[in-house]
Amino acid sequence: MPYISRDDRKKIYENIKKYYVDFFNKEAIETKKWTTCGEPCPAACKKIKDGFKVDYEPYNANGPLSGSLYLNASDYGVNKVDSLGFDAIEFGCLASWVFELLSKGLLKPGEIGLTDFPDFKYEQLINNPVKVSEKNSKLLCELAEKVAWGEGEIPGLLGYGKRKSSSYLDKKFHYRLQDGLSFKDYAVYVALGDDGEITPTLYWA
Repeated sequence: MPYISRDDRKKIYENIKKYYVDFFNKEAIETKKWTTCGEPCPAACKKIKDGFKVDYEPYNANGPLSGSLYLNASDYGVNKVDSLGFDAIEFGCLASWVFELLSKGLLKPGEIGLTDFPDFKYEQLINNPVKVSEKNSKLLCELAEKVAWGEGEIPGLLGYGKRKSSSYLDKKFHYRLQDGLSFKDYAVYVALGDDGEITPTLYWA
């Protein structure tokens, strides 16, 4: 994002506002479909939209971060990731990393069992946000299935996280990298120990 023009960043923001925030406000806030989390607390902080519980970080990680600027498309990705038992925030960050590697040609769809490349260029997100979001959300669901069941060499590896996967990918596909770069240079994480990691909070904290 820092490497594209301010005008293009503004266009992406306008699409997120139109297809994400405005949809959420209309379908979850204005309808007042709110509930508690089940704990003994009076705050009805959980917002419900079309039967989906919409929390900020899972919907950000498996939405705009992973190339879906359309809230209705992201519903399916978040629900799929949840149903497979992943931490949705961690998986969204993993998916966004994989999608960037695919878009840069460092991985190929067939190597991880996907049917296509994601549409991950900012121009695509600006010009055709709904269609692009639906495609990317579908691919995110495919990736979640592959990683959950360890289907294939690389999907099985991805289940160990970005740092551990990177060490293996650096060796296997070293010829695809520019000198001095690693697959983990494209990943975002807070390092824990020698090879552990956690996704940083997606709030402006």
